[in-house]
Formats: sequence, C-alpha cells, structure tokens
Amino acid sequence: IERSDVEFVALNKGPGHLVGLYPRLLRLFKALGPAVVHTRNLAALEAVVPAWAARVPVRVHGEHGWSIQDTEGRRRRYQLVRRAYRPFVTRYVALSRQLEEYLVQQVGVPETRISRILNGVDMSRFAPSSGVRAPIPGCPFVGAEADTWIVGTVGRMEAVKDPLNLARAFVRALELAPALATRLRLVIV
Repeated sequence: IERSDVEFVALNKGPGHLVGLYPRLLRLFKALGPAVVHTRNLAALEAVVPAWAARVPVRVHGEHGWSIQDTEGRRRRYQLVRRAYRPFVTRYVALSRQLEEYLVQQVGVPETRISRILNGVDMSRFAPSSGVRAPIPGCPFVGAEADTWIVGTVGRMEAVKDPLNLARAFVRALELAPALATRLRLVIV
C-alpha cells in the first residue's frame, strides 16, 4: 500500500491469545472510530470484543479456511471459542459452502448472518492466449512449445493445502493419458 493516508499500526502480538492487547485495541478503536472492524480466522476473532466495547457498529468476521491444527473443523475447543465470540460479530463471511455449513451447524451462526463470497478467477484476465504464447521469464521448461500445458499451484507446503493431492492427480493424468507426458508440466511454488 503506497497511499500516504493509510496508517499501519503494529500490535507486535506474540503467540497466544489477544486478551492482553484488549486495552490497547480498545483505545485504538475509540481513537480511530472505525465504521467496520474486519477479523479473519480464529487467530484474530478475539479483536471483535474490544471493537464491540468501543461501539464499532459493524464487526465482520471472515472464515478463510481451516487451520493447520484443525484441517476439518472437528476440534470441539475451536468450535466453542467461535461460539463464545459469536455475540460480538455482526456479520460473517465464509469463503466456501463447507465453511458456511460449519458456521451454521457447528458454531450455531444463523444463516441470515452469513454471506458466502467465493474466491474466484477473473476469466477475462486469466485466459489462455489465442496466439503464440510469449516465453515465461525464468521458466524451467526451456523450449516449451505453445502447446505445453503448465499445471500448478502457489501456496504453503502444508497438509491443509494438500499439495500431494495435486501431485497424485498429475501422476494419475499421465497414467490415463501417457501421450500427455510430452506436453504436460507440473509446477508447485
């Protein structure tokens, strides 16, 4: 962010709960007077309490995905924590149907307080080129022809991101269609 009218405030929060920073957050919210405070995932959910105490009118909480410690949302402790903070959240945003169902069924959030906003891809911006593809700078597949297909992902190499499933699918595709071996490439960044 390069705008001069955007201020960054570092809380220097260490691991663990945010409760120790409640007084500081309360002062900050009162001083700034925001119309909206947006938290994301369990690690930041606690900030809705000082926002509520500072009378911030809208407190939005987004559930982006599963934590490494609870990749399927089954930990009762995490469900209970989310339930405890539920009264302080005015609106939830779920990034998938699965997360929306989790919030309703496991956390007890009314469907009317949830919006589902899916991650998406702008297909007009990220579409296959109609002509000859320009070389990709730094691409390890030197001399890759225009008909080479590069399949891949960019993300943390964590079980929750499941990079092995992509690798298995790639191998399976080559088993089912061995002729693709001359043009199919896998990239995991």
